[in-house]
Amino acid sequence: MRYAQLKAFDAVARLLSFSKAADRLGITQPAVTLQIKALEEENDVSLFLRQGGGVSLTAAGLALFDHTSRMFAVEEEIREFLTDRRNLSAGELVLGADGPHVALDLIARFKMLYPGIHVKLELGNARSVWRDVTESRVEAAIMANPPTDDRVTVQPLLRSGMMAIMPLDHPLAEGGDVGLADFAASFLIAREQGSNTRRVLEAAMKSGGYGFDPAMELGSREAVREAVAVGMGVGCVYARETVGDSRIAARPIRELTNSNLDTLVFLSRNSNRRVIRSLQDCAKGLSIDLGKNDE
Repeated sequence: MRYAQLKAFDAVARLLSFSKAADRLGITQPAVTLQIKALEEENDVSLFLRQGGGVSLTAAGLALFDHTSRMFAVEEEIREFLTDRRNLSAGELVLGADGPHVALDLIARFKMLYPGIHVKLELGNARSVWRDVTESRVEAAIMANPPTDDRVTVQPLLRSGMMAIMPLDHPLAEGGDVGLADFAASFLIAREQGSNTRRVLEAAMKSGGYGFDPAMELGSREAVREAVAVGMGVGCVYARETVGDSRIAARPIRELTNSNLDTLVFLSRNSNRRVIRSLQDCAKGLSIDLGKNDE
């Protein structure tokens, strides 16, 4: 039993005509006849009654037609699904991100252009998001300062600086920017291992000769912000993460200006996929708009 045989049978059963089936399939009538004959002989079954100038289905033919009609209906649904997916009018896009801010800006832009695509965002720290990208758990990710890897394409989005955050009554809350020396002398609340924020701050402090010995380690930027807000110490986040909390003050860390590069990353082997190309186009436009907003 071959696909072509079932296709020929279904067409004849649907149209009750060998010649019309041949026209529908774009092949000759003898070719249709040969496919039906082979199907009947190989399976020792009679599928059509040939009477005069017409044909009708036998009991076995009716039973098989019930199966093939459902089979080819599902085939058509699959074709429509794949076409919609290719045209980005339906389907799901799974993204990763090490923070919500730039990621949501990109998703909002993408959804304006492709409202039929359901977008799922998986948040994690830099280490877990990178692992999700390289192990194909997500189709792309928005993350800061990704490592160099020949398997992965990196598209820059936005540069930003790191900010020290502290309670409003903290001495560092007065004045302008702060230095790593000021930061090192305070009760430091740091992010967990695997965080991009932690990695950049730790490297800068060690490079500056200050060492790195946080008094407290917390597993998310939200936890760090909350600990700072209730007066437990000082922390650090990137510039776009300081908005919207009147309980804390934020000051630039002068040694870490432009230390953060948010990027769109994806496996290079997927670069020709329509959804990835569309994400790249959205990322280019977003990068321009964010750059203007930060001027």
